[in-house]
Parts: sequence; structure tokens; C-alpha cells
Amino acid sequence: MSHRDRILRAVLIALLLYSISCLAREYRLLGRTNALAQELAARQETLLAQKQELTERLERPLTDAELRRLAWERLGMVSPGEKVFYFTDREDTVWDWRLEALWKDG
Repeated sequence: MSHRDRILRAVLIALLLYSISCLAREYRLLGRTNALAQELAARQETLLAQKQELTERLERPLTDAELRRLAWERLGMVSPGEKVFYFTDREDTVWDWRLEALWKDG
């Protein structure tokens, strides 16, 4: 076997090994891409279901109870005759009391 044939075989083997490594890398990338595509498809299904639910909710009118609840929760509105109590944290109240006591003593 001549020197030229040996060099040619070495170059061909190197090219073959490089091609195999590139192919393996592309298969790994394809696997990750497919997994991501499945994950995104599942997320899309979930979001489409949520969209459908929200669309249906928007299309139906609110009941009086729902309107009262929304007005109470979001706008702070109360019905006539209702009393609203606001509570502060006990720590804040104690701290304010201590601070006032220090100012009075000083």
C-alpha cells in the first residue's frame, strides 16, 4: 500500500467520523425540538381552552349576585346599612403606641 493510499484512507476516515458526529448532533437537536414542539402544543391546547372559557364567560350576562360581589371586591362598594370595619396589624398598632409613648415621655 502506497503512502498516498494511506493518506487518502485517513482523510476518508476523518471525514466519515466528522459526518457521523454531525449526524448524531443533529438527531439530538431534532429530539429536543420535537419535545419542545409537543410541550408547546400542550400549552396551546390549555390556552385555547382558557380562551374558550373566558369567551363564554364574557358572552353570558352577570347575575345580580356576581355584580354585587364584583362591586364589593373590586370597588369597595357596600350595600345600604352595611358596616365596614378596617383592622390594622397588631404589631403596627403596638409600634405606634410605643412611638407615641416615647414622644410623650421625651
